[in-house]
Amino acid sequence: MAQGEISPVQRFLRRVRATGPASVEGDGQCLDCFLATGDQAAFAALVQRHGPMVLSVCRRVLPNLPDAEDAFQATFLVLARKAASIRKRGSLSSWLYGVAYRIARKAQEADMRRRAREKQVPHIPQQSTLSDAAWRELRTILDQELDRLPEKYRAPLVLCYLEGKTNEEAARQLGWTKGTVSGRLACARERLRQRLTRRGLALSAGMLVGLFGAGTAPAAVPGALQAATVEAAASFAAGSASLSGPAAALAQGVIQAMFIAKCKIISCVLVAIVLIAGGSGVLAGVFGMEDGVSRIEDRHFQSSILPPPSSTLNPQSQEPAQPVVQPPKANKNAQKPPNARDRMTSMNNLKQIALAMHNFHSTFNKLPAQAIFSKDGKPLLSWRVLILPYIEQEKLYQAFRLNEPWDSEHNKKLLAQMPEIFAPPGIKTKEKHTTFYRVFVGPGAIFEGNKGINLLDIKDGTFSTVLAVEAGQAVPWTRPDELPFDPKKALPKLGGIFNGDFNVLLADGAVRFVRKPFNEEVFRAMITRSGGEVVNFNDLEKKGKAKEPTQEEAK
Repeated sequence: MAQGEISPVQRFLRRVRATGPASVEGDGQCLDCFLATGDQAAFAALVQRHGPMVLSVCRRVLPNLPDAEDAFQATFLVLARKAASIRKRGSLSSWLYGVAYRIARKAQEADMRRRAREKQVPHIPQQSTLSDAAWRELRTILDQELDRLPEKYRAPLVLCYLEGKTNEEAARQLGWTKGTVSGRLACARERLRQRLTRRGLALSAGMLVGLFGAGTAPAAVPGALQAATVEAAASFAAGSASLSGPAAALAQGVIQAMFIAKCKIISCVLVAIVLIAGGSGVLAGVFGMEDGVSRIEDRHFQSSILPPPSSTLNPQSQEPAQPVVQPPKANKNAQKPPNARDRMTSMNNLKQIALAMHNFHSTFNKLPAQAIFSKDGKPLLSWRVLILPYIEQEKLYQAFRLNEPWDSEHNKKLLAQMPEIFAPPGIKTKEKHTTFYRVFVGPGAIFEGNKGINLLDIKDGTFSTVLAVEAGQAVPWTRPDELPFDPKKALPKLGGIFNGDFNVLLADGAVRFVRKPFNEEVFRAMITRSGGEVVNFNDLEKKGKAKEPTQEEAK
């Protein structure tokens, strides 16, 4: 090529960089165009759009720049060959992240094996500090756990934290609502935090987000590397045998691994089908078994060990057999003693509620109000309706008429669609579609008045302030009926699921189980958000002075 002459691909890349990625078509349209006509310009748009994220992943795993660039090229070679098999086009960035990470790890393992054969010690630059090494280790662990996340959680993380998109942009690309993106981001962060904690890295949500920002910034991709990658991808997609080099070898290895994994899945499905078919008797004819003989033998075997169905006598003693005593039917509405499985289910429900409320707070800079109020201050719908978009129930939220009360003709029909996290585990309530998860409303509580508060207004600390609780009585989940709190009056009834014991959700998202009798004075202090009390949750276990039951409670 003469000096100063540029290829059509380079010219397209310059135009894309000048106009910005927002001006090119979506990922799905670019892939379709590339598959239909082999248009290199469409593929170049994908490289320009997702290249910085892919190169940053490769460079985190492979500090050697040439190795990282080989892994970068291999990632897009795999995309060129496997583009037709990608079904979720909106999640292309997440797919590329997974492929790039696996290719980089494969190259890293090959390099380690080579060094082991050559008995070479990896060179460590002298200027590298302990802090730098610690950050690299943290980012390596973060990439490992991010790669293991389910697709629905990894996709928004990659778009928002690795490619720098806003929640709205990510929602448009994924075809989701903004609330769904926000909710899944919150769940993904919590899952990552829990997994990192199990690996000995106790990070807060803020530190986790900071870790993303500190070590995952997109890397600038040189124009020459982009152009070379696009040209190589076009040849690789066409099945060119002349393409060689480390990038092509890495791509072929990953494609072969994908094929083997697919074969394993198909084999497992076929084995499952055969086992199910064999268990249902479909394969009996294959082994030459006669159905009639089998039935006769079965009847003979049963008659030799079982008495006739109509017999009421013991065949050996000829004495009347003991009558079978049927156990009494359980009262479906009765409370039951605490069950470990049900307790964990309820705790998980409350944690999901906390995540939704915190995500609501991150969107509106305040917690949800106790209810949706009318213009004249009348409560219409519960806070449980307000957080629906943050528990992946956007369509249900949109179905409500927010200017009508919960029991209007239209809204009452939606009671039957109560989300699972509001349902009490292990018991059936007297009325359908009711929930025990309620909040305290009153002077000094988190929920006071008709407006939500900022978490900074909880002066006593979110770790010791009650956000929600398992109440003593269930209410329709959309009805704005909460627990009244008055520092001078008795506490409302609590613990309707586990026979008086109850789970309490704290404002920091932690859930604790409280057994009766408990210290009511300590619990009152935990309900107030800015009472100035120094509260220790363990003090609840201390038995305070027993309160005399009221006449109504005695009944």
